[in-house]
This record gives sequence, C-alpha cells and structure tokens, in this order.
Amino acid sequence: EKAIVEFKASAAVTEKQGNVAQTAYNYLCIAEMNKRLGNISEALDYAVQSYERYQRAGMITDLMDAAELRAELLGLNGKNAEAVSAYREFIELKDSVFSEGKMKEITALQAALELEERENEICAQEAQITNLELENESSRNRNLFLLASLLFMAAIAYALFSRQRLKIASQKILVREKEYENEKLNHEIAFKNRELSTKALHIAKKNQVLHQLQSDLQAMANEKGANECVREVVSTLRLESAIDRNWEQFTQQFTELNPDFYKNINQVSEGLSKSDLRLAALLRMNMTSKEIASMLNISDEGIKKARYRLRKKLQLQSEESLEAKIMAI
Repeated sequence: EKAIVEFKASAAVTEKQGNVAQTAYNYLCIAEMNKRLGNISEALDYAVQSYERYQRAGMITDLMDAAELRAELLGLNGKNAEAVSAYREFIELKDSVFSEGKMKEITALQAALELEERENEICAQEAQITNLELENESSRNRNLFLLASLLFMAAIAYALFSRQRLKIASQKILVREKEYENEKLNHEIAFKNRELSTKALHIAKKNQVLHQLQSDLQAMANEKGANECVREVVSTLRLESAIDRNWEQFTQQFTELNPDFYKNINQVSEGLSKSDLRLAALLRMNMTSKEIASMLNISDEGIKKARYRLRKKLQLQSEESLEAKIMAI
C-alpha cells in the first residue's frame, strides 16, 4: 500500500507536468499492485486510465501491456462481454505490434540490403575507377612506348638519310674526280695523238726528202763525178738511219696510246712483217693512203700492194673493210 501511495503521488506530479507517458506508467503500476491486493475494481479503473494515456501517447508496445491487463481485470470483475471485446482489442493490438515489428525488421533488412548494395556499388565503382586508372596508366605507357619507338625510328631514318646523303655526296665527288681524270686523260691522249700525228708528218716529210735524194742520186749516177755520188749516198744512208730512229719513237708513242694493239693484231694473224705492222698502225690513226704512202716512202701502187698483203694475212673477205677491221682490234 505504501508503494501505491508513492506511485499515486508520482502520478499526480507527472500529470501536472503533462508527462503522459510517465503518468500512464504510474497508473499501470498502481493497477498491478491493486490486482495483487485484490482491489479489482480500483485496479481496473487505473488500468483503463493507463490504457487511455498510452493510447494518447502513441506508445504501442506499452499500450499492449495496458490492454492485456484491462481485459484481464474486466474478466475478474465479471464483465465478460467487455473482457472478450477488450481481449480481442488486445489481440489485434498485439498483431499490429507484431506486424509493425516485422515491418521494422523488414525495413531494417531492406535498409541493410540497400546499404550493402550501395557499399557493393561503391566497391564496384572504386574497382572500376582503379581499372580505369590502370588502363589509363597502361595507355599512357603504350603511348610513351609508341612515342619512344617513333623517335627511335625517326633517329634511325635520319641516320640512314644522312648516311645516304653522305654516300651520294661521296659518289658525286668520285664521279667528278673520275670525270676530271677522264678529261685529263682525254687531254693527254689528244696531246699524244697530236704529237704522234706530228711525228708521222715529220716522218712523211723525211721520206719525201729521202725520195727527193734518191731521185737526185739517180740523176747524178748518170753523170760524171763518182766522188760526189759517194758523198750523196752516205748522206742518204744517214738520213735512212734517222728515219728508222723516228719510226722507233713513233712506235713507242703509238704503243702508249694503244697498248694492246700490236698484241691483239698478232693474235688475229701471225707472221705479220714490220711493214705490215707499220701500215696497220697508220690505218689505226685513220690516215689516208696518200699520207701512208708518204710515211712509208712508197708509191701509190706500192700502198695498194701493201694493203692487199695485209688483207690477205688478216683473212678478210672482199666485202669487208680493212679500216673497220683495224679499228676494231
């Protein structure tokens, strides 16, 4: 009973303060204590007041306890119909609380699932970002490798180009040097040809002098004065010796300009005489028959016979040109 007094005093204070939930709790405790003491009517009254205040406060779980106690006390007071109705209300409230709890659990589970899905999405996004970063890094590395490869290839191409350019420049220099050497050689050949031609003309002039001397000696032989004739013959022999030396010089210079001519012509035909070789050399110099006759100190008929002998030794047919054959050797 002392506890009941204290709970009533507390209920009065909380009621005055407007604390509905605490007042409902105090009334529920008073109802429980009165039920134990057998004060069923008073207990029912406080249980109803507790139920009403919990209902106003919207405290469903505590309201369910108050509803159960109210239904029990109605039954103990003999109010069976009201007790059954109150009990049904308690069952509905209990089902409602249970459903609400389930809904809360379901909501909590859904929230947990959504949170987990969100976390999974975040993890997937982070993994995707990591993959993208790796791909970007790989792409950057590939680009750097390609750039390095291009630079390397460009360096090789430039080196090859520079080498080729130097090679071309060197070839041009060699070509110019070769052209210069050829030009120099051509000048030397032209000079030697002129010198050889001059030498040939000089020999021809000498032969003309010899021919004139021979004519003079022939005329003098028919006259008196043998001593004078002897002197003329000696002079003629000296001139003939000089002519032989001139031919030696001519042959030497001709061989310098045509180093393989005598070897090649001897391979074409063996047994060529000194006169044959002289005639072939003069034909090689593209001299006319008249010039050759003067050079060899023979008549026109003699040059014809000499050409015939040379054609025969070279085994030429009638339609073949002696000059063409000589130039081809």
